[in-house]
Amino acid sequence: MHLFRTMSMNISMRYTAFMPNTNKPILGVVLYFHSELFGKLEVPTNLQERVLALGGLYASQNYAVVFPNLAGYSNLTNEPHPYLLYPQQNAQSGAIVLNALLKERLAAKYHTQGTFNLFSAGYGAGAAYALWFDHCVSNSTGCPNFSEKLSTSYKVKGTAGLSGPYALADIVLPFLKNNVGLNLRLNEYQVQEQFTVNLVKPALLTLLLNGYTYY
Repeated sequence: MHLFRTMSMNISMRYTAFMPNTNKPILGVVLYFHSELFGKLEVPTNLQERVLALGGLYASQNYAVVFPNLAGYSNLTNEPHPYLLYPQQNAQSGAIVLNALLKERLAAKYHTQGTFNLFSAGYGAGAAYALWFDHCVSNSTGCPNFSEKLSTSYKVKGTAGLSGPYALADIVLPFLKNNVGLNLRLNEYQVQEQFTVNLVKPALLTLLLNGYTYY
């Protein structure tokens, strides 16, 4: 049984979308921002296992779901990902792909539906971008770098930041520069596994500095 269809498109940016295999009205559209990646081939358009699992889960429950490749995460470009220093620009990718999805697929396939309930979510850095997306769509005057407006065919219903670095100055930077460890008397970052911390800290710092120096 085919529960969903997939597609990848070259527009202003690349994305993958999963559509319920029905012409009846759908329950809504889920915009999912992926986490920080340490390899350009791990993008959603390459249909990684986790993308297939999430896409199939949402589509089987009668939701369309779209996964944008965040800026800099593509084997078609040498530009680095701007990461957390530029949250509005990263959140903007959501509006770009949603408007394209509406024009290319939703409006034709579900032309009698009118409006679509919209939910945004993300993991890791994607969780922060999901929250920024919700903020910028609801308060465009506070997001000067959020230039492409979301179509009025979408009705924002909710946002879920699953787990991520929401506060750059208060959380992420101190985490990167401080002595963080499982065996410290005050485990303020709730470290559960020391090896992962030792591995991730230099990688995250590299992402941060690459984005800062390039942009």
